[in-house]
Amino acid sequence: MIKFLLTLCLCMLFAFSAAAQTTLTGKVSASDEEGPLPGVAIQIDGTARGVATDFDGNFKISLSENDSVLIFSYIGYAKKRINVLGITTLNVVLDPEF
Repeated sequence: MIKFLLTLCLCMLFAFSAAAQTTLTGKVSASDEEGPLPGVAIQIDGTARGVATDFDGNFKISLSENDSVLIFSYIGYAKKRINVLGITTLNVVLDPEF
């Protein structure tokens, strides 16, 4: 009986932690008609967690309920901070830095 209760508690804990995670997908491109940007750094504000865009400018990042702002940075382009609360798909356009 104790093993059953322990297993049930662990399953519930896993379900609650999984429910707190969301996945955000999107694409990053340049405003100067350069097309998609590969290798854009995408960091969750206030953490060391992040991802980079693939060759076609696509990205996928897992967010917890406390992750609300992403920072997009790429050499030669202005950084962009975006509030992503409640968003599951995002297309970002970066502007050249002068």
